[in-house]
Amino acid sequence: AEYMGTLMARWIAAVLAAAAAALFVVHPSAALVAAKMLAVLALVLAGAVAVLYRRLAPWRDPALRVRFNCECGAVTGHVEAHRPTRIVCYCIDCRNYAHYVDARRAESGRRQMRAAPLLDEYGGSAIVQVFKSEVFVDAGADRLQPTELPNSKLVRVYATCCGTPLFNTRADMAFVGMPEAAFGDGDVFGPVTMRFFG
Repeated sequence: AEYMGTLMARWIAAVLAAAAAALFVVHPSAALVAAKMLAVLALVLAGAVAVLYRRLAPWRDPALRVRFNCECGAVTGHVEAHRPTRIVCYCIDCRNYAHYVDARRAESGRRQMRAAPLLDEYGGSAIVQVFKSEVFVDAGADRLQPTELPNSKLVRVYATCCGTPLFNTRADMAFVGMPEAAFGDGDVFGPVTMRFFG
């Protein structure tokens, strides 16, 4: 999108430059003033086109629709993501939350029903990031419970029915992170594009 926006901006600038050159040939005395006006107009139009294209281009692509659910199936939903980001996070906060979930399950006697653990062999959490407006809970919304760990800025939401973690976000964030395990297979979102440490 950024490449196309830049290409269109350069095309507009070239057209206006050609117009200024033609005016110089026909009316040399007025060429200087006209050239300055056309230069300003070219900058304004080029900037407007680039910004508009960046804003609209992502929504020209079809959304990727993928279903998610908690481990027992009481909470179900889907995402309609245009540009999901697949990451692996190794931060202390995510690792602490994974241990917190395991401890809660052990206390309640719940067993892990999924084959995929919350942490990989290196202590990383596989997460898919999508915009909040792209997440839809179809059933079991009353079973979603937010929680915050001490010294953590993230709000993490889990299903009270089986303890499955489903979302993490903050009020000042436009996106939400969802564990890949909620989707069953994260490969549908493409390759991992980022790895975070902290």
